[in-house]
Amino acid sequence: MAQHIPRRLSRGYAAAALGLALVAAPAGADPIGPGGFDLLHTVPFVTTLGPLGQVALRGAPIGPGDTDTIVRRTGELPSGGTGTIDIELVALSLESSAPIEFGGSFFDVFVTINALGLPGLSQPDALQPSLGMITITSHDDAAGGGTFDSFFDVFADVTLVPVGAGQPFHTPAPLLHLENTGGTWSHDPSAGYPETRAFPANGFYPGPIPHQGAHPVVPSSPEPSTLLLLGAGTAALAAQRRGRGRAEAQSQA
Repeated sequence: MAQHIPRRLSRGYAAAALGLALVAAPAGADPIGPGGFDLLHTVPFVTTLGPLGQVALRGAPIGPGDTDTIVRRTGELPSGGTGTIDIELVALSLESSAPIEFGGSFFDVFVTINALGLPGLSQPDALQPSLGMITITSHDDAAGGGTFDSFFDVFADVTLVPVGAGQPFHTPAPLLHLENTGGTWSHDPSAGYPETRAFPANGFYPGPIPHQGAHPVVPSSPEPSTLLLLGAGTAALAAQRRGRGRAEAQSQA
């Protein structure tokens, strides 16, 4: 029953299409440190998933806050420095806004990547690393930030969970193209940004920017507690529970 879908999911910095509100504040010598993270939330969008056709997707939060997309920066730049920083998408959790019909049956759809091995977020197969680059085009510490361009290639997995009852199955996700030119960034977070010790920003926050592609993202909202990585659970498990609940209700009817 499983259908093959081309494996590549996305090109274009998920945090470049990503918009974190720019807060311009005077700063001293402010580098962009290595190992920083961007915590993002996906705005609902519609994309084509191979033979599944068009699917309306939205973020399925994994925490902290309503974060469903996490990007890690592996490179760094000194105070006032410009140039390229390598990036990797390390967590992605999307779900269909409503069940889709495929092969005469209805399914909930989940698109995931879990390079960090986050608790509760399953990743059935070893995926090729989802890599990209940010090019810092201006870096003015006195103004508190600058501008950047970016791109991304993402490899993800699609899980289809039958509505009602049945075994879920997995298939590679198709290419989703994203890129950004002329984005803004800041050394300071927007108000309420859910930064944690587990995911420090290390001096870089993407700002409100236009983007090209079908996966727009916005700043994550403040988390209601400290860290929600263990509290959110996975979208796939939630869908399975919903399916079991529907099956039990039908059997009792």
